[in-house]
Amino acid sequence: MSGLVLKEKVAVITGGNRGIGFAIANKLAAEGCSLALIARSQNELEASADEIKKSWKASVMTLPIDISNEQQVQKAISSTREAFGKIDILINGAGMIGPIGPLSEIKSDEWQRTLDTNLNGTFYCIKAVLPEMLKRRFGRILNFSGGGALLPNPFIDAYSVSKAAIVRLTENLSLELKQTGVTVCAISPGAINTKMFEETLAGGKNKLPKEIWDLLEARKKTGGDSIEAAASLALFLVSGSNAEVVNGRVISAKYDEWHRHTEHAKEIGTTDIFTMRRIVPRDRGFDWQ
Repeated sequence: MSGLVLKEKVAVITGGNRGIGFAIANKLAAEGCSLALIARSQNELEASADEIKKSWKASVMTLPIDISNEQQVQKAISSTREAFGKIDILINGAGMIGPIGPLSEIKSDEWQRTLDTNLNGTFYCIKAVLPEMLKRRFGRILNFSGGGALLPNPFIDAYSVSKAAIVRLTENLSLELKQTGVTVCAISPGAINTKMFEETLAGGKNKLPKEIWDLLEARKKTGGDSIEAAASLALFLVSGSNAEVVNGRVISAKYDEWHRHTEHAKEIGTTDIFTMRRIVPRDRGFDWQ
């Protein structure tokens, strides 16, 4: 056990019952981390926790709550502290795809529900864990940017808007928490074929343009991007001081050579690399403004 990089660490993982969240939970448990898994489904949580316990003999607790409810989040975080004594890591993996189709046809309550889960849920979880992390001067917070955060993702507007907001929240908070020992990074996991992807297929056939639908169908056939890469990136960012180099940044599990980022700490720290910025004419070689 002495060689485990997360020995005696405690992580809260929302969406830890399946998909990327579950893959990350396995990665962290394999390195000695104790886990508090959060999701709405008690049955899925218990099944996932049992599998992790059998594989890694890890300490795992389950908390069936709705992260869009701030009171439930506060209670879950308090229960985690009571059980483990502290929280070192927060993985904000829970999310929903939300309404699909033209903006003019989206129901307002479905739009609100998506933002409440993806954006407000992330905010509630961060707010709940932050005071203790600041007091202990250590914390690792990982958010998920996802599809549409950095590039347009038409006809999946609520999801895209919520994920773009996560990018700005991540950078803002990293600056607020500078030199506190608490880091905040965002992961762009790639086009992974999770249950959320299946929900997009199920709800999008008659609501998405043919060219977008064809891309989704092709992705289904090829199997999508690697969930292992996203989980490995998460482990990297919560281990040691790796996150300090890319604090506030969005890191792509698929496209970035993230395992080499520590070699480029100065360049990253003194530029806007891996951030979301407005592009102006000179950025594209034009001499007008």
